[in-house]
Amino acid sequence: RVRVAGEGNPGMGAGKPGDLYLVVTVLPNPRFERQGDNLTTEVDVPYLDAMLGGEVEVPTMTGKVALRIPELTQNGRQFRLAGKGMPALGHPDRHGDILARVRIRMPDHLTRAQREHLEALRDLDAEPVASERS
Repeated sequence: RVRVAGEGNPGMGAGKPGDLYLVVTVLPNPRFERQGDNLTTEVDVPYLDAMLGGEVEVPTMTGKVALRIPELTQNGRQFRLAGKGMPALGHPDRHGDILARVRIRMPDHLTRAQREHLEALRDLDAEPVASERS
């Protein structure tokens, strides 16, 4: 509810105008959740980019920005995009942050070659490390 002083209906008998009250409702956004001036969102990261590192686009209120994903990024990790959130009330030059939570995206299907490579990787991962053998 926002009060705008002196912008309401005129008073009786040529009295000064009253106040105008605006009721503001903010509808939920399917992409962002608001926490004060900060926004949270989930960003899909392909599983190979999560393992090897890569770059994904993150939506903001003013467009998309690139986010570098370091190698071995875990599902659920959060990255802070400073100053990309909502403007601070009464301070239009300051903005909150966007907290981008990683959601690792797995493929819907594998080609034969992909399956063979992943199985070979699994076999490599199962071999004992040289220091463990001694």
